[in-house]
Amino acid sequence: MQVTWDPEDGGEKRVWQFKEGDILRSDAELIEKHFGGEWEHFINGLRIKNAKARAVLLWYCLKTEMKEQGHSVKLRFDDTPDFRMRQMVVEMDSDELRELYAQIGRTKMNEDTREAFDAAYQRDLQDAMIREGKAAEGDLLTLSDALVAVPKGD
Repeated sequence: MQVTWDPEDGGEKRVWQFKEGDILRSDAELIEKHFGGEWEHFINGLRIKNAKARAVLLWYCLKTEMKEQGHSVKLRFDDTPDFRMRQMVVEMDSDELRELYAQIGRTKMNEDTREAFDAAYQRDLQDAMIREGKAAEGDLLTLSDALVAVPKGD
């Protein structure tokens, strides 16, 4: 997924690639600790624009950037900059969304929650496919169409 943070205060706009499958277990555990939930819920939290998930992701991206630049000071979660929700954009690609649906879609939900989840997923996947040039604006994507290319999970 592509993560864009624009501080809007004259600070440098940053863009990172966050690949959930490439995260070390130890980092995933820290992310879960600061998020206060399981990995899959954190990833879904990013999709639904959960404020805590986005704050944890910003902390992780900044912390990783500092480490890659050779900084010896580590960024504590409490030192993560505050931000307006519009300043942070997280865009999942269609494959990431399909994989997320395959993971989260297996969990038990009441009927209303399932309908809301399916509708939001369908809308997000449609937007991703338009961004990727795999669908045109105005194409109507059904949930069954969306599931056609779900990657096989572990």
